[in-house]
Amino acid sequence: MRFLILALTLISTLPAAGPSPKSHGPGDESLGATALIDTKHPFIQSTAARITHGKTTDRDKAIAVHDFVRDKIAYGFGPKFYEHKASEVLRLRRGFC
Repeated sequence: MRFLILALTLISTLPAAGPSPKSHGPGDESLGATALIDTKHPFIQSTAARITHGKTTDRDKAIAVHDFVRDKIAYGFGPKFYEHKASEVLRLRRGFC
């Protein structure tokens, strides 16, 4: 789950390459920041910008984020792993699911 949270957090900090999608109604707010998805954290924002630098489409950005999480974040459990924010998973370079 933490891999997914980190990937979604990184992606959500990036500006869209194309027009914004239309609202799908109730539930859209689930794409925003939460206690664990800390999109405003400077490390999250700088990492997202760095790994997507030069990517011009949303698809290419998403692939870059996927590849980064797949290749750079090890699978594992640390103390209180279930409480780790996305920025902590990024700092530790370890998360689960």
